[in-house]
Amino acid sequence: MAVDPMISLGSGVHVFFTLLILAICGYLIAELRKREPDYGTVYNLAVATAVLLWIAWITAGWYYVLYYGTDKAVIKAGTMNWAHNVFMEVKEHIFYTGLLLGTLLPMAVAAMRERIVKGQGRLIVHTVVALILGDLLLDLMGGAISIAAKYSWMVKAGG
Repeated sequence: MAVDPMISLGSGVHVFFTLLILAICGYLIAELRKREPDYGTVYNLAVATAVLLWIAWITAGWYYVLYYGTDKAVIKAGTMNWAHNVFMEVKEHIFYTGLLLGTLLPMAVAAMRERIVKGQGRLIVHTVVALILGDLLLDLMGGAISIAAKYSWMVKAGG
């Protein structure tokens, strides 16, 4: 059976954007820690985080809708069924949180403009960024699900 290269491309793009979001959030935190952060940089990083979160979600959703059904059946029939039963169930119920937080981030930065420019009131922005980073733990769960799928397919093939 031939492997569709779009499967690897889709999940690879998703992971790439997730790693980019991690780097941007790290830069955003570093900028906010300055005595006088550059508001333009903070706002642009917040917008980039929001946009990239949406792109990461769309690419993950594309894979989930088109390909996960067959992986799900094999995972649930195998010895690593916990990967779906725990991790995918968690992901399915809280993945919107990152999108909401990512969309909120530029709004929070815009609302706090005067305080950010003065180097004050960054707690709310730090909190939103921290929650976004926490939500990215879902990608680690996705990695475990991917490993479970590969293992389950290998066992099914007699490996």
